Amino acid sequence: MHHLKLFENFTDLETQIESLNDWIEANSDHIDANSLLEEVKTLLGLDDQLVVTEKVQKDASGDEYGEDWSRKQITITRNGRDLISIWISPDGRYDYGKNTIEFGDLPKNKIKEAPFGGGARFFIDRGLL
Repeated sequence: MHHLKLFENFTDLETQIESLNDWIEANSDHIDANSLLEEVKTLLGLDDQLVVTEKVQKDASGDEYGEDWSRKQITITRNGRDLISIWISPDGRYDYGKNTIEFGDLPKNKIKEAPFGGGARFFIDRGLL
C-alpha cells in the first residue's frame, strides 16, 4: 500500500509539472518573473518561502546588428535553494535554445524534458517539492 501511495504522489507531481510546462508553452511569447511565480504557486500548491530573482546575461554580439542578444534567467527559490529556472529573451519570450543548452546536461530529475527528445524545457528540482 505504501508503494501505491508513493506512485500516486509521483504521478500527481509529474502532472503538475506538465501543467507548468503547458503554461510556459502557452505564454512563451511573454513570460515575466511575477507571472511565473504566481503560476508556480497555483499549479504546485506552494506559498511558503518562494523568492523570485532575475539575472541578465549580457551579450553584445548583436550590437553590430542593432539587436539585443542578452538573455534573462528567472529563478524561483524555495528555502534558499533553486526550485525552478528558465531563460527568456530581453522582450520576455521563452528561449528554447538557451534552456536546452544550459540545462540539457543535467540529470533527468532536475529538468522538464521536451517531448520527443526535444531537449530541456526548464530546470526543476523535484527534490524540493
